[in-house]
Amino acid sequence: MNINHLELRALIETIWESPKDETPRLMLADLLEEGGESLWAEYIRLRIEVAKLPPQRPSIRCSQIS
Repeated sequence: MNINHLELRALIETIWESPKDETPRLMLADLLEEGGESLWAEYIRLRIEVAKLPPQRPSIRCSQIS
């Protein structure tokens, strides 16, 4: 893993300060991918996409359970 730790720390602090902003998360994914951590980079990108999906509603109702 060849990652600039100062840049990594700055990105993590930015993410912590602005949790709804996806730009620093995408920058973190790029940094990780450039550092040889492509699986973590893909995980972060997928989490960003999943967060954009509408919430799932249960397919059954409580009255159907009993």
